[in-house]
Amino acid sequence: MRKFFKYGLLIAILSSLMISVIIAQKSFFTSFEGNKKPEKLENLLQKLIEVYSKGENAESFAETNGIFYKEGKVRVVIELINEQANIPEGYGVVIEKRYKNMVQALVPIENLEALSKSPLVKFIRIPKEPILMMKLV
Repeated sequence: MRKFFKYGLLIAILSSLMISVIIAQKSFFTSFEGNKKPEKLENLLQKLIEVYSKGENAESFAETNGIFYKEGKVRVVIELINEQANIPEGYGVVIEKRYKNMVQALVPIENLEALSKSPLVKFIRIPKEPILMMKLV
């Protein structure tokens, strides 16, 4: 009888350990997947993509938030990983200007998220408006 108790207890302990390991592995791997928003996209661009994905008026959202959006393309600044990196092909990117690793371009809204996942891309943001300094008299 004592032998059965030992084996039963051992089986229960091993079973609970195995279940704990399975749950821990699942939560570890799912934390890097799923509905996680792209880290390399500015928040306002993520919101624009959400509006577009829901079929809502992306043009209105863009205009309200000072984003250039025309004919399905968004003007963005793409920060590449270094000066030698090229814009990844296949995303419909129309380059307007480039300085070192910064590229101002028009990108189809449906390709922004995929472009941000490229290993060559460090970050994608909306172009900043220049600040004009006035001379005080």
